[in-house]
Amino acid sequence: MKIGIESKGFDGWGGGVDFIRHVASCLELADENNELKKHILLAQNDCFFHLKKQIIPFRKLLAQLAHREPLRWMPWKGFDEHYLRKTFSDFHSYQLDAPGNRLSSHFAYAKKQNIDVLIPCISPPPENYLLPWVGYIYDFQHKYLPEFFTERDIKERDNAFRQMLNRAEHVIVNAQSVKKDADKFIGSYNAKIHVLPFSPNPREEWLDENRDLSRQYGITKPYFIICNQFWIHKDHSTAFRAFSDFLKKVGKKYQLVCTGDTSDSRFPDYYNSLLDLIRELNIEDDIKIVGHIPKLDQISLLKQSSAVIQPTLFEGGPGGGAAYDAIALGKPLIVSDIPVNLEIEKDDRVFFFRSKDVGDLVLKMQEASQFVFNAVDNDVLRDKGKRRKLACGRVLLGVINEAAAK
Repeated sequence: MKIGIESKGFDGWGGGVDFIRHVASCLELADENNELKKHILLAQNDCFFHLKKQIIPFRKLLAQLAHREPLRWMPWKGFDEHYLRKTFSDFHSYQLDAPGNRLSSHFAYAKKQNIDVLIPCISPPPENYLLPWVGYIYDFQHKYLPEFFTERDIKERDNAFRQMLNRAEHVIVNAQSVKKDADKFIGSYNAKIHVLPFSPNPREEWLDENRDLSRQYGITKPYFIICNQFWIHKDHSTAFRAFSDFLKKVGKKYQLVCTGDTSDSRFPDYYNSLLDLIRELNIEDDIKIVGHIPKLDQISLLKQSSAVIQPTLFEGGPGGGAAYDAIALGKPLIVSDIPVNLEIEKDDRVFFFRSKDVGDLVLKMQEASQFVFNAVDNDVLRDKGKRRKLACGRVLLGVINEAAAK
């Protein structure tokens, strides 16, 4: 059987690329006898790619004008073919194909190459498309935090999810919470929703990563770390206020390191407002914002931190990428108690705090800082990750077999 892993639509942000890597690696492990012919479909740096980079910002401006929204310049963001090929170069059982930059070219290519199942599709193929495919839905954040979306965004998300759940025969999601929300907000639909099990697992190079990058990134004390893009729903402000109060209690013995892209296209002034908050709290010297850095550097900083803080207000999977990485590496995790995060497996290294509650986060930071956590042996981390990954891969194989049998 030929399987196509569709990366188009996931290649616009780091979390999306990580998800495709996760799907591919879980399938690779579950395909124990290497019976599947596996392809990863990548965007191509074709003329459409270069044209899109130039045109998309202007199209967004025109859309803002048409809907009488505040005008803001939104440059194209995403990863090009060279980056993606390098990212997936360690998947030796996969063939890397770059059919084009448009999703339609990927659908046409999969059909031409007689691929049996295409997974995961973030947008449905044309209605007359005969090749079996599996859809994907990320989350219903717009229903819970509508203040973070324009009316147009909300309507587009509603239409896209309704279309996906009625066009697809099978849809994968990252959490039970997403399935419950589909039942709650969409109601009746045609698709069978499959929930992928929470399956953090470390890459081999993560286990070998032992560099001390403190000096390179200006870190001079023990530190907590937040590994999130600076999007408004990640709620850095609660973490900053809590960290300020934490320092008042324990003294300036710690720093807070933040990795991740500092732009939020929906709220372009958000990052500057956080900088104002840092100045207001008088903790400029205690917070190190390092921005988007190489993944291995981020993992190195995470491994040497006192604990990972995940203050997020909403995620499509338990804890988001930061929780995934922390648990995969056996690091203490302080995470908000939103419903999806409560799907994280219980562990003495996981501390839940009441979402948006500064005081409760301070208490959990104190609690985590008072524990002495021994590093978990790499063989233990490797074994736990393999078992989780295999469970996820078997679910994906089951979905693929169901889709192929239609």
